[in-house]
Amino acid sequence: MKKSKLFFKFSLIFYSFMIIIIVINSISTFTIQKRSYAQQVESKLKDISLFLTDIIESDGQNFLYMQDYLIKHIPQLKIPIDFNGDHRQDLIKFNRKFVNIYPGKVFSIDISFDEMPDDMKFLYTEFMFKRWLNIFEKAKDKFNIKYAYYLVPTGEELHMYYFFNFYRGPSKYHGPNFINICPDVYEPRNEHKKMWEAWETGVSPQGYDRYDNQFGKTYAYYTPLIINDRKCGVICVEFETDKISSDILSNVLKQIIYMSLVVILSHILIMYIIYKKSLVKIENLNKAINLYSSSKNVDIAQNIEKNISGNDELSYLAKSFSSLIYEIHNYLSYLQRLSSELYKTKNALDSERERALVFEELSVKDSLTGVKNKNAYDISVKKLERKIAEGKANFALAVIDLNSLKYINDQYGHERGNFIIKKLSSLVCAIFAHSPVYRIGGDEFVILLENNDLRNINTLLKEFTDTIDKLSSDEQLNPWERVSAAIGVAHYDPKLDKNVKSIFNRADKEMYAMKKKMKLQNQCYARQ
Repeated sequence: MKKSKLFFKFSLIFYSFMIIIIVINSISTFTIQKRSYAQQVESKLKDISLFLTDIIESDGQNFLYMQDYLIKHIPQLKIPIDFNGDHRQDLIKFNRKFVNIYPGKVFSIDISFDEMPDDMKFLYTEFMFKRWLNIFEKAKDKFNIKYAYYLVPTGEELHMYYFFNFYRGPSKYHGPNFINICPDVYEPRNEHKKMWEAWETGVSPQGYDRYDNQFGKTYAYYTPLIINDRKCGVICVEFETDKISSDILSNVLKQIIYMSLVVILSHILIMYIIYKKSLVKIENLNKAINLYSSSKNVDIAQNIEKNISGNDELSYLAKSFSSLIYEIHNYLSYLQRLSSELYKTKNALDSERERALVFEELSVKDSLTGVKNKNAYDISVKKLERKIAEGKANFALAVIDLNSLKYINDQYGHERGNFIIKKLSSLVCAIFAHSPVYRIGGDEFVILLENNDLRNINTLLKEFTDTIDKLSSDEQLNPWERVSAAIGVAHYDPKLDKNVKSIFNRADKEMYAMKKKMKLQNQCYARQ
């Protein structure tokens, strides 16, 4: 059972490692081959586009006559949708009419295109267009490419005429039985960067545009057509990318199969060697370890030493484990002696820690109200001072002072005075529920306002003053239940405040101003 587990683990590690190598190698091979193939395709497309450019340039000015005239008379040209490429009849028709009109003359030598009447110009244009359309359509079969076509800017920004189009769509002028001649197509710059670069620079760009549309996934290479120093248009040839990827993927899959066969054979050989050299020793050592774990018998160390053979790493491991058994045996005896002492020490430490926690809690808690005391406030001040120094401070302090505490104590006793202090404390804690409250004097409280309470300070202050007004004026309550208190608030201002004391003083000043105002109001009510 143990042997099978070890075999499984070794096999898992080996195959995992080899799978990673195969995957990395396959991805690398696919990437390199695809890049190399893409460079070959680009070179091929460039050669084809240059070939088409050269044969058009051989026509020279006659090609330009045809292009310029056709663009002005696109709706007049009618070519059947089933046009088979035969343009000889058009040439014969033009030559017969030329001879009749200009006997003994030669076209483009004695008579130029511009000198001919419109009907002759149209016949020549029709012949030339069919001839070149046939050349472009046959180029894709001859050179084993997806498409070959010729583009001419329309004059409108980002628009091109598909002069010799790869797609025979129905004519918008003559119906579905005729070819759509020179369709005007909007070509966004971000989708046809290389096309516009070829046209605008007059130079064949490096690389090609990639398309994935209703006409397939292709690489498109562009070459500008320049005749007599005039940019005439852009010749494009496209190659299908799916064929590239499928051929490369097929080669990579074959490589994976060959590598997998090598891996399986290597695994069989390696596992046989591991079994003979290592697994038997590991199994024996594992049995000894399990036996010692269950019995803790020190004599097992002697049996391990007897079975050691050779000077390899497993033999050294067996010797080390034998020595470890002796050390564990001695150490266990030592641990047993310490066990009782550690138990006593632990109990003593636990008791001491509990006392320390109780003392710490009492040192920062006000015994009367249960809120934080002056000691806790001083600790918080130090933390706020550090935030101010680091430029991270954003807080406000609210100072609250209970009115008429001395009167309550004198008239109704200190027990009633303590009652009204606790009632004020409960009221403050309920309203400022998310802020720490400190009792720093007999009837004086401080609130540290941060985060949500700081953002809602105006709402909370109104709630506090409204509650105080309501309680202090409620004549159904006993005098020691009519809580009356003044509050003052100051926000931290980095331009004014260098320490917490500065903020506290401003809040304290605001509180005393409110206390004075409340006292004047009470005197006015008393006179009335």
